[in-house]
Amino acid sequence: MTEGRCVFWNAEEGWGVVVGDAGPGEVWVHFSALSVPGYRELRADERVSFRWETPRGGQDGYAHRATRVIPLDRA
Repeated sequence: MTEGRCVFWNAEEGWGVVVGDAGPGEVWVHFSALSVPGYRELRADERVSFRWETPRGGQDGYAHRATRVIPLDRA
């Protein structure tokens, strides 16, 4: 898992972007990859731990996509 932060989240469309502290750059995230109970969303600047992959052809203009994201700042 890579640690980083959310840089953008579009709650209306259910996707966003995270970046790792020492990782692949911008990584596309779909709400279905979030490991949280209830309504799944991130907040800008929220600390996260995530797994990512590089799909052939990228994901919606991003070279990488997250496969699992865990928010770190939540109790």
